[in-house]
Amino acid sequence: TLKVSASATDSDGTVVSVEISADGESLAKRSEAPYEADWHLAKAGLQTMTVRATDNDGATSEASVSVAVYGDSPVPVDGLRLWLDAGEELTVSDAGVVSAWGDRSLFGHDVSQAELGLQPALAIDTLNGKAAVLFDGADDNLSRADVAGTSLLSSDAVSVYAVVRQSKKSAANTVLAWEAPNYKNHLALLTSYNDQFLVDHGSATEGGRVSAAQPEGWDDAWHVLEFVRGGNTATVNVDSDTLELGEFGSALNADVSGTLSVGASPGLAFGGEIAEVLVYNRALTKPEQDGVKGYLGARYGLFVTANQAPTVTLSAPASGTVIKQGKSLALRADAADADGSVVKVLFFSGATTLGVDETAPYEMEWAVATEGEHLLTAVAVDNRGAETISEVVSVTVLPPNTVPEVVINSPNAGLGVSVGATLKVSASATDSDGTVVSVEILANGESLAKRSEAPFEVDWMLAKEGLQTVTVRATDNDGATSEATVTVAVYGDSPVPVDGLRLWLDGSSVTQEGGKVSAWADRSLFGHDVSQADEDLQPTLAADLLNGLAAVLFDGENDVLARAAVAGEALLSPDAVSVYAVVRQKWQSKMNTVLAWEAPNYKNHLALLTSYNNQFLIDYGNVSEGGRVSAAQPEGWDDAWHVLEFMREGNTATVNVDSDALELGEFGAALKMDVSGTLLVGEAATLAFGGEIAEVLIYNRALGVGERESVSQYLGVKYGFIEDVTPVDPNAPTLSAVQLAADDKFRFLVTGDKGGKVVLQFSENLDKWTDMQTYTNESGQLWINLNRGADAGRLFFRVRAE
Repeated sequence: TLKVSASATDSDGTVVSVEISADGESLAKRSEAPYEADWHLAKAGLQTMTVRATDNDGATSEASVSVAVYGDSPVPVDGLRLWLDAGEELTVSDAGVVSAWGDRSLFGHDVSQAELGLQPALAIDTLNGKAAVLFDGADDNLSRADVAGTSLLSSDAVSVYAVVRQSKKSAANTVLAWEAPNYKNHLALLTSYNDQFLVDHGSATEGGRVSAAQPEGWDDAWHVLEFVRGGNTATVNVDSDTLELGEFGSALNADVSGTLSVGASPGLAFGGEIAEVLVYNRALTKPEQDGVKGYLGARYGLFVTANQAPTVTLSAPASGTVIKQGKSLALRADAADADGSVVKVLFFSGATTLGVDETAPYEMEWAVATEGEHLLTAVAVDNRGAETISEVVSVTVLPPNTVPEVVINSPNAGLGVSVGATLKVSASATDSDGTVVSVEILANGESLAKRSEAPFEVDWMLAKEGLQTVTVRATDNDGATSEATVTVAVYGDSPVPVDGLRLWLDGSSVTQEGGKVSAWADRSLFGHDVSQADEDLQPTLAADLLNGLAAVLFDGENDVLARAAVAGEALLSPDAVSVYAVVRQKWQSKMNTVLAWEAPNYKNHLALLTSYNNQFLIDYGNVSEGGRVSAAQPEGWDDAWHVLEFMREGNTATVNVDSDALELGEFGAALKMDVSGTLLVGEAATLAFGGEIAEVLIYNRALGVGERESVSQYLGVKYGFIEDVTPVDPNAPTLSAVQLAADDKFRFLVTGDKGGKVVLQFSENLDKWTDMQTYTNESGQLWINLNRGADAGRLFFRVRAE
């Protein structure tokens, strides 16, 4: 709604009536001043307001003004006199050339070109998806003749905007011009003339020209160009940069008509694309200028304001962080851009690029590779290429983390126990460059306990047979882990000691076909089975040979059972071993090796030679360095069954044949264990055993006295060398004396089993025993009285513990 206000006077009379009309429709009639009315503009287009005055003699006169009424507009509309938009109101031929470009303002300053050879081309989807008009830089142009200066421009105020891309090869370029008949009075916007920007607004020779050096990066790039004149002051902005211009010294004569040209002025043709042009006949205010440039920048994806550099902070890690080499460190930056967007953040250590992240959150994992102080920064880059460097964050990188050290103190590796045993697992864990924060003890992969501090112990109940594994895993304060593992052998009921048992061969575990033995399985849990694939070298199975049991017969020439790649530490120990063998050697076999373990270097081995020049030779280590002991072959050795025992404890060697001890020297060297060798039964290095082997046991330790007796007892009874005698319990009650007493009585003295209860039994024929009475033996010596007459038929008496 506009306020219409007019004045009306009459020099020779009086004004009696004033009528205000809009587009022929009366808005108001006034008989006296003020002559005013409100004008509501309800539709778009050029609207006309007329004020008609009548004097006292009936004479009339009128005055009219037109206003441009726009619908919704992205730009200011006051003073808008030309608006060319390549996306609107183009007349384009099938050949893609432009013959007319319609004015989107309401003033109808359409430009056109009737001559085909001078018509510019349409460039589709050339800038941010928008079209442009391409001028050839030679003679293409669009124009309009007889454009009244006052309908387009004003004498000392104008605002011109153009979205253009000028070709570098075009040397003299006029984007827009209005030429009056006298060329000295014109508007010309030359964007290139001897590498200068020239802007004429008036007479160039009378102060109507300002100029500036062509800005860097102008050619072959899209720009938003702004020219504003207000009075004598001239301003030219290219995108967000202001060019330094002089001041105008004259005004434009707008009271004439001239030719409006786009893309050329006489002889100065523009080469490149023009996407949009706006001309105002006034100097826009600063907010209006920003509005127009903002519209054009957003529409075409161009930057029209001075770029604000992004902000960036390296938020992680904290300054002063200490980390160990080989660990990873999280780097994180907070970055923002007030007038655009952050396109990437780069992370640096000094001048070395560590990585880049193009999307928020800006972060990365840095694998720390070198020791020392690292000065970390983050660099943010915005969508216009501006960079900002964060403040420095100092990080110290220490040498690589050392994993914790774990030692299992108990049980010992390879310990042999019986099912149902409970072992104490005890370990120590240390960390040379930090602290141990956690120790987990696992049995066969199942956690038994977790400890955060020493002692690192737990009870381990062994409920099933087989090789069972316990693992102790330590974690340090840097998360590094290490572990130690030991394996124990858990046996069911066994007639022999099981701790240290590494090989157990007997006649029940052979594989044979047609009486030829191809394999002999190890009954220990360590799997040291021996075998022979070559049928010519296979020994023979002798069934039901000794006390009804089988044995393996070796021919004394080349029969042998073997196993390659047996680790020394899995079978033996450097200076302690116990070996048992039940054998019968043929007299005609002169050089006999019952058992051997041969390392790659033959000087390092175990060899049990039961006959070598009528000597017993036992090698355990390097023969030339004290690894051999010997004794004369015992009388009666050949062609007879024997239980052979060899034990080494330190340097002391013991050999027993049945119940006889042989005199041996001492060892002077130890066996080297950290190699693998071949386990051989029945032969070693052409020294073949001739005879039968019924059973072999190897322990990787020296057995105790009681253990040795139990093995000898087991083998002696099993093979019929000795009778099975049940051991007497020394604490069992004993009927130790008898005494006649008065009154036809006698009495027995019972000793032992102090505090226990004893039962007196009798028998008439030592076959059947009958309980008589139960007594409490409080002191360990008890007299039991009996009637002589009544018990005379009871010939035999004994006592048992209840």
